[in-house]
Amino acid sequence: MMSFNVEKNGEQQVEALLHELLGTSKFGSWVDGELITGHGDSIDLTNPATGQVFLTYRDAGKDIVANAADAAIKAQKAWWSMTASARGQLMWKCSMKIREAAESLARLECISAGKPIRDCRVEVAKVAEMFEYYAGWCDKIMGQVIPVPTTHLNYTRHEPYGVVTQITPWNAPIFTGGWQIAPAICAGNAILLKPSELTPLSTTALVKILEQAGIPRGLVNVINGLGHTTASAAIAHPATNLYHVKVGRPNCIS
Repeated sequence: MMSFNVEKNGEQQVEALLHELLGTSKFGSWVDGELITGHGDSIDLTNPATGQVFLTYRDAGKDIVANAADAAIKAQKAWWSMTASARGQLMWKCSMKIREAAESLARLECISAGKPIRDCRVEVAKVAEMFEYYAGWCDKIMGQVIPVPTTHLNYTRHEPYGVVTQITPWNAPIFTGGWQIAPAICAGNAILLKPSELTPLSTTALVKILEQAGIPRGLVNVINGLGHTTASAAIAHPATNLYHVKVGRPNCIS
């Protein structure tokens, strides 16, 4: 495996990697298949190996979260209307696309999270494996026919929550992002994903790769920003509040 110097020209390397993976060196939130610049406070990203700021972006905020939720609601309906087999096939294609971009994803993770490149390569490979694993589960999520002492038909059916909010930490952003995304979309959900404001790059690039594999635009939206603004807005949004209501009232879950 080729060597990689994280301390040399970090800003230029990130710019080149973002252009390769996202199609632009600008950065913001990934909503409904597009990169959207926030209008909130500026957030500096620092290379932990050098202490140098290599990129600055703007907090997403409430309005972008609302747009992401609208996109997620629409995409989730389209995703759930597909056959389970078709969803599984697309998730398998996601794993193949991740492997194709593995080295670039690993390098981006190395610079932004300050992790050894060997660890980043392993974690990106694990993300591809997650999508392979859950691709196989898509057509195996099923209910039961329950025996009853009458002529009635009694059965259960598993259905997605709809839109879920996910928040991931700074220390393994692409690994935890894949860990969250794959099972959620396998079960038919759409996602508002808020990575740590310190390490949002690789997760955002990952989601574009999923869309390139055929996942519907808007099914997974990455809202990049601060916890007390962007994450709070996502948690409070009615599209995902339904999840908390259901969890609080188990009798509402079919």
